[in-house]
Amino acid sequence: MCTRGDSLSTTLTDLYTRYTEQQNAGPRILAAELAKHTPTGLVIISSSEVSSILAEVTQEYLKCAVKVFGAEANVADAVQAVVATVGGSDSGSGGLATNTKEVVIIHPSLIPSTASENDELWGALASRSPTLLVRDPSLTDEAQLAVCEAIASHEFEVLCACAVPCDCGTASSTQAVKYEASQISLEFLAVLRVVCPTVGAAPPIGPGSYFVSLTFPDVSSAVQAGRDWKPPDWVKDSKGGPLHNALELRTDLLANQTPAYIRQQLAVIRRHSQGCPIVFTVRTQNQGGDFPDDEVAMFKVMALGLRYGCEYIDMECCWSIESRYAFLRYKESMYAGSRMIGSYHLVKKTLNEYSDYEVQALFHECAKAPEGCAINISKVVGKARDVHCSIRIHQAALEAKKTLPATVESIIAINTTDPGRLSRALNVMLGPTPVAHPALPGKAAPGQLSALEIEQVRTTLGLEANPFQLAESRKAGN
Repeated sequence: MCTRGDSLSTTLTDLYTRYTEQQNAGPRILAAELAKHTPTGLVIISSSEVSSILAEVTQEYLKCAVKVFGAEANVADAVQAVVATVGGSDSGSGGLATNTKEVVIIHPSLIPSTASENDELWGALASRSPTLLVRDPSLTDEAQLAVCEAIASHEFEVLCACAVPCDCGTASSTQAVKYEASQISLEFLAVLRVVCPTVGAAPPIGPGSYFVSLTFPDVSSAVQAGRDWKPPDWVKDSKGGPLHNALELRTDLLANQTPAYIRQQLAVIRRHSQGCPIVFTVRTQNQGGDFPDDEVAMFKVMALGLRYGCEYIDMECCWSIESRYAFLRYKESMYAGSRMIGSYHLVKKTLNEYSDYEVQALFHECAKAPEGCAINISKVVGKARDVHCSIRIHQAALEAKKTLPATVESIIAINTTDPGRLSRALNVMLGPTPVAHPALPGKAAPGQLSALEIEQVRTTLGLEANPFQLAESRKAGN
C-alpha cells in the first residue's frame, strides 16, 4: 500500500502540471484547491495504551471535546464520529483554531483492512483533515499499521520509559508496557503544536538563537538510557554554556535514510530535546552534504520531516523552481505548522569569486515561494578565502534584507572554513546560527564554532556576547 510519503514524487509532478497548464488561473486554482483541504477537525489513530495521555494533552491544548474509541468500541459509532469530525463546508474558514469542535481518537483495529486513500470515507479523512498516527510498542500488527500509514498525514512515535528504544517496550499478552506519561505528554504536545499551528505554534527561532547540528550516524548511541537519564550536553552545556534553541537533524549523516530509521531517530531526539524545536535537513553532495544528488529522492526524504512533525524544514534552493514550488504547495496543503528554511551553499568556489549582486540575489532566490506559501528563513552559506569574505556576506545579507518578502522572519549568512568564523559571530544579529559542540563526533561544516566559541569571539571583538539572550536573562531577573 502506498503512503503519502511514498507518493510524493507523483504529487509534486501532478501539482506542477495542473498549475502550469493554466498559468494565468494558477493562483485561483491553488486557492480553491487548498480551500477544499482546509482542516475541519483532527483524527488521532492510537492504541488504548496511550490514548488517555493523548486525550488529556489534546483537550488541554485545543480546548475542545475529545472522543476516544478503544478497541472494544462499536465500529459504526467510531466511523460516525470520524465523519462528523472531518465533515463541513468545502470552503475554508480559519482552520483548526476556529473550526475544531471535537477531536476523535480511534483505535487502529477499528479501521477496516480495506481502507485506503481511494475509499470515500478514508479518502476524505486523508485529504481533508490532519490525521495523526501514534506508534507505540504495543502496535505490532504490520498489516494494520500499513493501513493506518496510508491514510495518515502525520506520525508520532512513542518511546518506552527508557530514554532510547529498547526491548522492554515489546508488547506482551497483557500489554505490560511501561510508559513515562510526563515525557510522552511533552513530546506529543510538541508535535501537536505543529499539526495544529493556528492554535499556538511554537515560537520561531531568530536572531540570537543557536541550533546545534547533530552529526551522529545513530543518536541513540550517544544518549543515556534508563529512567535516570539526563539531557545530553548538546542540549544544554553542563559547564554553563549557552542553551541551544533548536536541534538540527542532519539526515544525510545518519546511518541510513529509511522512514523507520529517521522516525526512530526523531523520537530519541525529542525525548532529550528539553522542548527545543527540530530542524530537519537533507544536505546533498553538491551542497556540501552526504546525500546523493537525486532531486526526487531528496524531496521524498524532506517530506518525512513534514510527516513526522518537525518544526523547521531546510529546502535547498539549487533545485528546479518547479520542484521547490510544488513542495511548498504540498507542505501548505496539510503541513502549515512547519516553517521553511530556503538554503543555498556555495561550496564549489570561494566567496570572492562572486559579485556582491550575485550574493544578494541568492538571498532572494532562497526566499522565493508561490502565492499562498512562504519561506521563513533565507540562508546563504559561502566559502571564505579570507576574513574579508565574512564581512562581505554579512553586508550582502543586510542589503538583501531591505527587499526580501515580509514573510522572511530572519536570515542566516555564514561562511565555511577558518577565515569564515567571523561571519558566524556576526550572524548572531541576523538570525539563528548553526553551531557545533565538543560532545558531537564532528562538525557539520568546516570552521563551524560552538555557541560558547561564538560568544567568545564577539567578546574579543568588543561586542556583546549575545544581546538577545542577555536581554532575555535580564527580563527573567538573572
